Amino acid sequence: MSWSKSDLARLKSLLRNNNLLATEIAEQLGKSPQVTRLKIRELGISPRIRANRSGRLGSWNAKHSHLRARAMRYFLTHTFAETMKHFKLSSSELKSLQTVSYRLPEFAGLRKDRRRHDVWTFKETMFLLRHAGLQPRTWIAAKLKRGGMDAVKEMTHRLKSNTRYINGLPRRLAEELLGHEVGGFKVKAGPTGAGVDCRPIIVPWVILYSEARGSPSIPQHIHDALRAMSRFQKRIHGTRGINDTLASIRRSIGGQICLR
Repeated sequence: MSWSKSDLARLKSLLRNNNLLATEIAEQLGKSPQVTRLKIRELGISPRIRANRSGRLGSWNAKHSHLRARAMRYFLTHTFAETMKHFKLSSSELKSLQTVSYRLPEFAGLRKDRRRHDVWTFKETMFLLRHAGLQPRTWIAAKLKRGGMDAVKEMTHRLKSNTRYINGLPRRLAEELLGHEVGGFKVKAGPTGAGVDCRPIIVPWVILYSEARGSPSIPQHIHDALRAMSRFQKRIHGTRGINDTLASIRRSIGGQICLR
C-alpha cells in the first residue's frame, strides 16, 4: 500500500503521542494495522517496544474484559457497527475484544458463524475442484453459498489437497520440470495489492502430460504422475481431450487467454 506525503506526515504526528497503540494509529489513518506496523518499523521504531513503554500493552486486551460476554451476545443479532456504537468502542477495541473472546472456550457458544454445516454434495465438491487454483477461494465459497474462504480451505484440507496445485503447476515449476518454456493461464487466484499482482500463470496438467510424453528426459515415475493428474483434471472438468479441457479452464477463469 502506497503512502502519500500527507499520510507520512500524519503518521509521524500521531507517533508523538506515546499513548496511542499501532492499531489505534492505523484506525485514524484508515490503513490496516499490518501496513501501519510495517511503516513504523521502516521509520526505525519497534511498535512492540513503543507499546511496552506506553504501559498499555499488558492491559490492552484486558481493559474491556467486563464487556466480553455482553458484547459477544449482542453481536450475535447486530452488526459490527451497531455493536461498536452500543458499547462505545472503537473499531480496534471491538476487534481486540473479539479476538480474545474467540480464543476463550467459555465464549464458544457466542461465536457468530453463518457458514453452512451440511455435508458437501458431490456437485459442490466437483465445482470446488474445477475452479480450485483458478478463482479465489472467496469467489468459490460465494458461488456455493458456503460463507468465506475458510469453508473452502477446510474442505480442501479434508480432501488432503491444496487448491494451488489441483489444476496445474505454476509456470516456473512447470518449466523446471520440462526443461523448456511452456504456455499457461493467468489465473485470478492468488495475492494482490496496490501495484502488486502475485497471481501466477498456471500450466494445466493436460499440457504438462502432453509435453512430457515425447520427452526422454522425463523419468517414468514423473511421467506416470503427470498422466494420473491429466486424467484427474479431465474428470473434474468433464472433458475428454486437451482442447476441450483448456476451453473449460478458460471458462472457469472467465475468458482469460492462454499465455506463451
